[in-house]
Amino acid sequence: MAGSQADFDTDSEAWNSLTKEERTNKLLEMMRTAQLRDKDNDPCFPNDPLRQTTSQAAHAETAHPRLQNLDWCTCKNCIIMPTVLENICCREISNVLKLMDPSHSCIVENTTFIERCLKEDFVYFILRLLKNLKTRPSDDDYHRYLRMTGYRTFTVWVHDFLGKKNRRPIPSCVVTAIRTAFPDSHNLYRGFIPLEDYAAVNMAQDLDFVLL
Repeated sequence: MAGSQADFDTDSEAWNSLTKEERTNKLLEMMRTAQLRDKDNDPCFPNDPLRQTTSQAAHAETAHPRLQNLDWCTCKNCIIMPTVLENICCREISNVLKLMDPSHSCIVENTTFIERCLKEDFVYFILRLLKNLKTRPSDDDYHRYLRMTGYRTFTVWVHDFLGKKNRRPIPSCVVTAIRTAFPDSHNLYRGFIPLEDYAAVNMAQDLDFVLL
């Protein structure tokens, strides 16, 4: 098929003379040409727009007061986490407060939490049920899956079952307690190495997709 992109304006006689298959092929060719053009001087395609947006978002996140201090924590067991979403105290969540013993300052003191989310035998039992395990995973994987299971168990205990798109933040104090109970041998809890952790609220849901 001869002719430039201009020769095949969709209102032109040349375009109308093409068969349906020829029109499809020409459109694909035009799309490929558009993808390869120089975007440096194209106002419709600024340089790295996603990278700029991500950078700006990261800067705004870093400046958030919840990442600067622990004024938001009243249970006294939280630590500062990497993101604003993760920096939440158990006493800021109404469903957690409903389960709180008046004599306790933090949900991690709750007997049910300790039994269901921190006791290895119980958490491993839940993991085996959820994933139908035939053998125990390697040590690093084992503790990571226990953490994921602990987060999931906490979420179900506090909020009942949630849909995949209805995620609730897990308090910093709870994440810290579960990480302490089932530590990573390399103390890796963030980043892009496969065994490292990310936000607990996402790990709780992602247990569904782990292949063991």
